[in-house]
Amino acid sequence: MGEVINSDFIIDGGTLVEYRGKGGDIVIPSGVKKIGAEVFKENNDIISVDLNEVTEVDYRAFYFCRKLKTVIAKNVKSVGEDSFRFCEMKSIVFGAIEHVGSHAFFGCMYLNEIIGTEHLTEIDEYAFGSVKMTEMTISPNAEKLGVCAFYCCTRLERFTVPSTIKSLSSCVFSGCEGLRSVVLPEGLERIENAAFFGCDRLRYIEIPSTVTFIHTQAFERCRIADICNKSCLEIKQGGGRPGSIGQFAVHVSSPRVGKPTREIIGDFVFCVDEMTDTPYLLEYLGRARELVLPRDFHGKKYKIYKQAFAEANITSLDIGDSVTDIENLAFYKCEHLSSVKFGEGLKVIDRLAFKCCQSLRHVELGCNVEIIGVGAFLGTGLEYIVMDRSVREIRRAVFDYCRPFHAIYYKGSPDELDKIKASGGQSEFFKRIARYYSEDKPTDKEFKYWHYVDGKITEWE
Repeated sequence: MGEVINSDFIIDGGTLVEYRGKGGDIVIPSGVKKIGAEVFKENNDIISVDLNEVTEVDYRAFYFCRKLKTVIAKNVKSVGEDSFRFCEMKSIVFGAIEHVGSHAFFGCMYLNEIIGTEHLTEIDEYAFGSVKMTEMTISPNAEKLGVCAFYCCTRLERFTVPSTIKSLSSCVFSGCEGLRSVVLPEGLERIENAAFFGCDRLRYIEIPSTVTFIHTQAFERCRIADICNKSCLEIKQGGGRPGSIGQFAVHVSSPRVGKPTREIIGDFVFCVDEMTDTPYLLEYLGRARELVLPRDFHGKKYKIYKQAFAEANITSLDIGDSVTDIENLAFYKCEHLSSVKFGEGLKVIDRLAFKCCQSLRHVELGCNVEIIGVGAFLGTGLEYIVMDRSVREIRRAVFDYCRPFHAIYYKGSPDELDKIKASGGQSEFFKRIARYYSEDKPTDKEFKYWHYVDGKITEWE
């Protein structure tokens, strides 16, 4: 039997081997250097723990402590396998951490703040799987980023890989769908299978000159638009190999061929497709909620790239006259977006462009929109849309799951609406809900008509 302190803590040679307390807010006694295996396993009474002088946390020490919210671990250097797995804590404060064992924080889905990781040198497989932190700084002398180390860290936005890392392990950032910036160091040699699988917010990447191998699926399901290739590997715009990295690229440059065209204008990131000379707005780095897009890109019209503003916290949007295309999922799940002003240059609203913009109630398209893509307004709060006679194609499921949707205010005639190519059996539905523009009160009783009164849409009775 080990030493007993206050009847709650059983200690053996500096190791806490058993806890008999009632939980709540715990402070580990001075002199304890190690938390033994499974000591607090599945203890649902602990709310917070201060590890005090502890330097090592063993296997499954706090496994599945569902009510554990806060951990202070300023002297801890190593946490073992499964040590905090499935805990529901929101924050942990380190100060000396060097090693994180496999699955140590796996499934800690509420953990959004990890402080004091600057000395971290070794991260084992799945160590931070599904954790919700937005960024992490580790030691510049780190030795290991294990397989799936940051698997499905969906809110991780940026990461700098230390120069001591020679190989990015399989699936190391797989499923990090919020990853917007990753810095790969000179000295990196290999990027393994699915290392960046599904990192579909990653728009720009530099491949160091030292990279000699990229696995065929390393960048599968990524939408990287702008690539600076410093390596000797052949990366082509639109090409599938190596690693599917160039599949969605609109620009690939290298010190040998081509020039970088990445440019940031007032928090808006642009690059130019050298093959077509088409500028693309790739992403927005700012935090403004009422957004006015740039008037142009050095005098040129431009396209909004895939998912450029997905899940942005914007409330209003002025697109301007220089935007010609809104690409796939460009404004996906902008849940607070309630007002959109479309410019006169816009011709294409592509697939799922405004999907799940639940606050969007009313839309008046620009006078030159020609194509509305599949599910462009799917799952929005749309009640009605104002549509010009320029529209020539409406693809399937555009207004699906828009439960309040009840009217198309069309600026053309019934005959012109008939000529619009509407796929997915939508034609009859459009005819039933269509209202046609007429400045004067119509005598025709077959169709419904509308006009503007002080700038507001008003139906003729």
